[in-house]
Amino acid sequence: MNYPQGVGDAFEYCVREEGYEPEWKTVALEGSWYPEAFIGTMASVQRHKEGSDATLPTSVEDVIYTMECVEAAYLASARGGVSPQTLK
Repeated sequence: MNYPQGVGDAFEYCVREEGYEPEWKTVALEGSWYPEAFIGTMASVQRHKEGSDATLPTSVEDVIYTMECVEAAYLASARGGVSPQTLK
C-alpha cells in the first residue's frame, strides 16, 4: 500500500463481554511494519555474510514457533481461547 512510503499501521481489537455491547478499540502504534520489519533481519544476514556476526539471531525453530502461534490464534478464534502449549 503506497509503496515505498507505506501507510500508517493500526491495531484494532474487540473484546466481547456478556451484558455489554461489543466495542472496537484502537491502539496507537509507532513506526511501520514495512519496511521496518525487515531492517533488523536483513542487517543480521548481511553482518553474518560479511563475517562480523558468527551466528544468525533467528532460526528455523523460530519460524516453527511463529506458525504454532498463528495456528493457536485460528483455534482461539474458533473456540474462544487456546494456549499455544495445547498444540504440542
